[in-house]
Amino acid sequence: MHSHHSHSGSYVSHAEDTLDEIVDRAIELHFQTYCLTEHMPRYKAEDLYPEEIERGFTCTRLGEQFDQFYKHAKAVKETRNNDPQCDTRILIGFETEGGLGNYQLDQCLKLRLTYPVDLIVGSIHHLDSIPIDFDRENWLKAKDATTSNGSIRDFYFHYFKTQQLMIQKLKPEVIGHFDLIRLYNNDGDQLFQWPEVVALIEENVELINSYDGLIELNSAAIRKGWPSPYPKSDIINFVLSKGGKFCFSDDAHSVGQVGLNYLKMLEFVEKSTGINKIWYYDLSNTDKLIQKSIPISRLRDHAFWNTN
Repeated sequence: MHSHHSHSGSYVSHAEDTLDEIVDRAIELHFQTYCLTEHMPRYKAEDLYPEEIERGFTCTRLGEQFDQFYKHAKAVKETRNNDPQCDTRILIGFETEGGLGNYQLDQCLKLRLTYPVDLIVGSIHHLDSIPIDFDRENWLKAKDATTSNGSIRDFYFHYFKTQQLMIQKLKPEVIGHFDLIRLYNNDGDQLFQWPEVVALIEENVELINSYDGLIELNSAAIRKGWPSPYPKSDIINFVLSKGGKFCFSDDAHSVGQVGLNYLKMLEFVEKSTGINKIWYYDLSNTDKLIQKSIPISRLRDHAFWNTN
């Protein structure tokens, strides 16, 4: 079992439980790979989250927290991965803050040079610096700010164009919650009836394939009310038709969310998609990042199901 995307209350204000507690739970559940990916810092005060989430925070503090996270995660990785009694491989990464402009993307590249992580999760959380996954009110505000007529169609186009710029510049090993833009659309959408949006998605998938990146199946969407992970089945099957590859992520923000809804996610994959294998990252004997895969038919044999 694998997750390439996680957070802890040690370093993220909207998460709970410590980094060590998150890791202990992943090991208890016999995760084969578990990647620690706190959010990268933000560098402009206007990009901080609403007051109730980041009250008293500054950009300087976020930078200091990230430095502490990296040192902590590095120590955890060294200890756990060298423990012969531990069957969980710990990886270190961070999640990007796409949608805050080119400056943030440039800072992401600099951050990776300073902190040599195993991978990065490329995610879009903002459009025109407005958070789109915080609540519906901000989602609507972002829609109005990025479109001339409040069109969902134009809003989606703007999102996938922003995602494309992030992919082009950062080439993230994992693409986070690919269709997050759909989270607060209570009226449904006709995404695949919009040729210009589909063309953008196709271009993004081709970009990801060009450097052999993975798109995550993110179970967090289920705890947020969806019957499926991100992305929805229409995008999953479109990605498969273009030769794209998927990995699993729980996007945990607490101990209780480690591996949460993985059975529902697996059942969805089996019944509603054409996925026949899941890809994941591991480390070579020289600590280099490598890709491996496992057939869907073998996932139910994993020790994870006996402990969850």
